[in-house]
Amino acid sequence: MNAVMLALALLSPIALGGALLRALGLRASGDRLAFAATSTLTGYLALALLLWMWVVLRLPLERTAILGVVLGLSALSWRCARWFHASPWQEPERTPEPGRAGALCFGAVGVVVAWHLLDAILSANATWPVLYGDEVNNWGIRAQLLYVHGGATPAFASDLASGRYALTPDYPLLNPLLQLWIYVAADAITLAENRLPLQLLFLALFALAASALRRHAGPWLGALLLLSLATTEIGTKLAGQALADPLLALGLLSAYDTWLRARRSGERRWWILVALGLACCAWSKREGTIAAVIFGVALLAGEPSLRAALRRSVWLVPAFLVIAASNLWNLACGVHGNHAFDDSAGRSFTARFRELAPQRWPELAEMLGRDLLLDATSFHLLPLLVLSIALAFPRKLGGVELRAPLLAFGAIAALQAVVLLAHPSPLSFHREVAFPRLVFQLLPVLALWLAVALEQLAPGHAAPREEPGSASR
Repeated sequence: MNAVMLALALLSPIALGGALLRALGLRASGDRLAFAATSTLTGYLALALLLWMWVVLRLPLERTAILGVVLGLSALSWRCARWFHASPWQEPERTPEPGRAGALCFGAVGVVVAWHLLDAILSANATWPVLYGDEVNNWGIRAQLLYVHGGATPAFASDLASGRYALTPDYPLLNPLLQLWIYVAADAITLAENRLPLQLLFLALFALAASALRRHAGPWLGALLLLSLATTEIGTKLAGQALADPLLALGLLSAYDTWLRARRSGERRWWILVALGLACCAWSKREGTIAAVIFGVALLAGEPSLRAALRRSVWLVPAFLVIAASNLWNLACGVHGNHAFDDSAGRSFTARFRELAPQRWPELAEMLGRDLLLDATSFHLLPLLVLSIALAFPRKLGGVELRAPLLAFGAIAALQAVVLLAHPSPLSFHREVAFPRLVFQLLPVLALWLAVALEQLAPGHAAPREEPGSASR
């Protein structure tokens, strides 16, 4: 693939995202690292929405036309920013600047993390083509079908619903649409470059995590949490794959981080990014739809009154629109199920749960205890630290900023456990394949929760206050 075209294909959505945020009044000067990560998320969500409309309308998949629309929207957004001069977003009160030693420590850890992740990405792309496993069966094959058929044609729908190609034809489309963009830009089906948009979003996940962890835990503890998060075995593995779990994690982390910034600054426009994060989560994969709804409702429960929660509920609309559009897409394509859940005995999900749950509970409990909490090599004890601190300081950490997300984490984990108990595949299979990915989906937002908890447990720390009038804005 031509290097210039590849650069345009990868960077133009980021420019679009930055232009859209600038038009809304968000300034990079507030937090450059977070702005870069959020621009990447916003731009690629906008690109995916454009591509989805493009394939639904069955417009010709020509890179010049699509790239022209992306660049034109970027230019228009920048021009709107200059015309309308939206007021800058209010930022939360800044913590004191770290000393030179702390800044150097965090910067050094940031370089190490970036090197580690880039090495994993480049090594995978150079040695492991997108030909096998879930990269293809769940995601890549649908991008290939869209490209080969030129959009959502009847032939595409027939192939998708046939079960001969896609193992999970009912999964949301965000991942396949981003891979489709690279096929269109390359004018061919690629075997490695199609990972790059997803890998840029993977890097955006860690850039956003670095910004949030430093803001709440300070440079020293923030660096330690960032290093622990980035060097997990599953994180390193996912860096080299075109899977959707990092998209789910990015959506949850963005929603939680910007919700905290909205509460502490009183700036209602932060809720735009909360909505984008939840929409990304809902568009990532099927369990993301459940996570987006649970997490969104939990954030609304943190509002000071029912009236305020009802006003804020409008920001959940994008996530619900994504869920509705995904279901309508499946209905239009004739997709009525997930072949990964097929049961040769013809049992329903409820029947399988009743039959299998009593047999699997002991094995699942042992897996949660040993693999999730006590295995220092897999997740670096981050889940155990969260659980320990939550149980040790229930009163000190009883504020809304920690209580509401923690309840959401528990509800999401409980539903995931129910699915594992009733899934046709044995738990031994999930232990090796699905379970580490399920944990990774929550790991970045758990790390941020831990940073906020440590911030509030610090000696002399005053409880964060909500800005006057923020509940009504």
